[in-house]
Amino acid sequence: MTSAPQQNIVALAPHQGDLYFEHLLRLDPEARRRRFYEGVQDFHLALHSGAAVSDGRVCLGYLEEGIIRGAAELLTSEGDSLAEAAFSVEAGWRKKGVGGLLMAGIIESARAQGVARFTVACLPENTAMQRLAAQFDAELNREGDNILGVIERAQ
Repeated sequence: MTSAPQQNIVALAPHQGDLYFEHLLRLDPEARRRRFYEGVQDFHLALHSGAAVSDGRVCLGYLEEGIIRGAAELLTSEGDSLAEAAFSVEAGWRKKGVGGLLMAGIIESARAQGVARFTVACLPENTAMQRLAAQFDAELNREGDNILGVIERAQ
């Protein structure tokens, strides 16, 4: 595998909930814990993936040969200029630029929605997420048991 091409980042539609679910199922236990802050059952992943692609949040996927290998979500509160982003990338696709492409897509989506800033929360040991957020000028601070990255973007 070479570096991830930009055109593989797509907005996921409601009919792609099963593809997103399959991606979440392929995450190794540690990646699931880092994404959801705990080990989650497959049933939870099914509910989450269905909601994510159909409840109005931005849900992006990195597709390779029709299979989602990485995903990002941007959850906004109605009428709010602050949002929260979350990311997942399967083991074989990490360190290939997929996370950076997803972050760039989330930033673009946030701008399009008028979101002035968004946060990325992660566990302290998730240094990969912290490095990714820092590449996009996130201000990283410890908040309780987590690290919170704040990304500010001019509208």
